[in-house]
Amino acid sequence: QVNVYKRPSLGAGDTFAGPAIVEERETTVVIRPGWDVEVAGSLFGRQGYPNPIYAQLDVGSLDGVYPVLADGTEMDTQRLPDLWNLDVRVAKAVKIGPTRVQLSAGVFNGLNSGTGLTRVNDFSADAYRRLDEILAPRIVRFGARVQF
Repeated sequence: QVNVYKRPSLGAGDTFAGPAIVEERETTVVIRPGWDVEVAGSLFGRQGYPNPIYAQLDVGSLDGVYPVLADGTEMDTQRLPDLWNLDVRVAKAVKIGPTRVQLSAGVFNGLNSGTGLTRVNDFSADAYRRLDEILAPRIVRFGARVQF
């Protein structure tokens, strides 16, 4: 008896033991007897932050300094690109006698590579257009866990 799973119906953190077959449109995966499989993922998206170009304008000793848009547009018309982030982890476990070994691989920030999140947009500042915040680059991690 072999369990057959449809890949699109599997969710984050689903685990099952072999023998099993995972069917997908482009491929089929065979999980041998005694092996476990774990799949996890996270997808995050958001609109890019506003990115207006402005200058600090001194309006007098009573009122202080105010940011003034440099190009006359609305504050929300210029934005950094939308951000999409994908983290994926796959793990397989196998029993060898009384010992259980779990091998795993993960990709973090899979859709980004050093994506800029904020910049200095005050064109009267010395640091104009300096990158202030950046999303970490892609990271690939491999691991092994031995239980006995």
